[in-house]
Amino acid sequence: MVAKRGYGDGGIDERGPGRWRLRWHVDGERHTQTVRGSAAEARSALRALQAGAREVRQLPKLTLSAWLPTWLALIEQKVGAKTRERYGELLRLHAARRSAESG
Repeated sequence: MVAKRGYGDGGIDERGPGRWRLRWHVDGERHTQTVRGSAAEARSALRALQAGAREVRQLPKLTLSAWLPTWLALIEQKVGAKTRERYGELLRLHAARRSAESG
């Protein structure tokens, strides 16, 4: 039997021999996952899932207009010159303009 955890620490329930259900909350949304292994491995997996959720929440927010040049640079090697040119036109005409209008 796993000891009772504190409020906000998530929960671990034994679902069978070597099977554990992990429960945790992120921004008011409940998540569950089943893992196999020992109780110590289940506790470790829950800590890793909670730490990963905290890292995701701390990512900086990017606007569309800030992301577009980065995206174009990322796809530069994957598409041809004409496609790259057309993407740039479409982004300048539609996405960047709408981003500026809404912001």
